[in-house]
Amino acid sequence: MNPEQHPAERTSKHARRRERDHYSALDHLFERVAASDEDAARLEHLVREHGSPLLAFVIAARDHDISLTSATLEDQFAQAHLASSDRYEHILEDFRRFQGWDDDLERSGIPEGLLRWDVEAFADWLDIDYLVIHLDGTLHLFDRGALGLSSPQQ
Repeated sequence: MNPEQHPAERTSKHARRRERDHYSALDHLFERVAASDEDAARLEHLVREHGSPLLAFVIAARDHDISLTSATLEDQFAQAHLASSDRYEHILEDFRRFQGWDDDLERSGIPEGLLRWDVEAFADWLDIDYLVIHLDGTLHLFDRGALGLSSPQQ
């Protein structure tokens, strides 16, 4: 195994077996939620195409009354899925870049490295304002608004 290879890119026998187990479990889920063989085939195709993030979306859908047989399921997934990573630190880095927070700090004149980001506080904030699904050591982040969900504090 290449130590420089990202953990998500590593494929071991265990990971392949776990992937088969996911698909096996999904077969049962498809049988329960799919109104037709066509729905089940579409769901299976989407999971194979999008992998673990879509599996997490399926879990979110089940737990939050989102229809898995909707013709717009893939669009809902694309709009709602924001990031997937094995660590909150990586998601924080993405947020800092996409929200322009680093640029704002640079413009403010605060010297680089003077402030430290509190990853634990960031994770707590994410769990309130976003839907975070933990699946096999990976965090999958979804936009609650795109899923029609309110914050759990509301």
